[in-house]
Amino acid sequence: MSIYSPSYAGHVYAASGYRQMVSSIRGEKRRADWALIEVPKTRHSNNSLLTYGRIGRYINNLGLQPFPGISEENTQVYKLGRSTRRTKGNFSGLRCALLDTSHDRGGAPEVKSLEHAVTGSSGWLFSGPGDSGALALMVMLIVLEWVSYVTLFPDLFDDIRRVTRAVGVRIAE
Repeated sequence: MSIYSPSYAGHVYAASGYRQMVSSIRGEKRRADWALIEVPKTRHSNNSLLTYGRIGRYINNLGLQPFPGISEENTQVYKLGRSTRRTKGNFSGLRCALLDTSHDRGGAPEVKSLEHAVTGSSGWLFSGPGDSGALALMVMLIVLEWVSYVTLFPDLFDDIRRVTRAVGVRIAE
């Protein structure tokens, strides 16, 4: 594949593989599916939260921030993703996820785990195919409907440390 292709993500240094991990926050099984890549300069952006436009009318007054831990149920969250662009939803706590992987990834027929769920607002999906890796940011309010799953940074970073044996993991500034 050409490195100039829009679908080329970059050189992969490490990956979790599609598997289960144990949450360092609650000791429960969670799904792992991440990769550490070197993104080609042609795909670099300015990391602006406004890439897909404003979130509501008062973006500067919202105080968006990554989840600082496990959020309260019904905490309003926003997501800025590649395919569904900006969406709004509500953190819905832990939900049981049962995924059939036998036909598409060659794994066990069903894998069961507890995942942090976010429901979309007003009948819309919170995320869709192509939104993997999008950051979910929080604010406060309410509402619910369609469900998406998110991985909290502490679980993600702990799994990266476990797989790579790295001492420290952070998001580049």
